Amino acid sequence: MIEPRMEEIFALANKEVRKNHFAELLGGGIVLTGGTSLLPGIAELAEQVFEMPVRLGSPRGVGGLAENVADPRFSTGVGLVLHAARQDTGNGIYTDTASARPRQRFDLWNWFTSRF
Repeated sequence: MIEPRMEEIFALANKEVRKNHFAELLGGGIVLTGGTSLLPGIAELAEQVFEMPVRLGSPRGVGGLAENVADPRFSTGVGLVLHAARQDTGNGIYTDTASARPRQRFDLWNWFTSRF
C-alpha cells in the first residue's frame, strides 16, 4: 500500500531533478532523510527510480545530544537549529563543507539550555 505511493513520490521528484538539470550535479547520488527514510527497502526503491546511488543521512557534527539526535528523523530539526545558531552567533560556530575553515562541533545541549 505504501510502496506504490513512495514510488510515485520518487518518480515525481526524479522528474523535477531531471527537468531542472540537477541530475548531472548529483555525482554522489541521493541522500534520504526524515522518518520515512527508515521504511524497510526505501533506499533500494529510490535507487531503482532515480537510477543512482542512494543512502540514508543523519545529523553529524553535533555535540551534547549527539547520540539522541543522530537519526534521520531529526535531520530537519537539527539542520534548522544549526542554521539558527550560525545566524545567531555570527562567528562561524558551524561552517559549511565548502568553507576553507574546519568544522567545529556544535553543542546542541548548550545552545538549547542557554536560550530556554
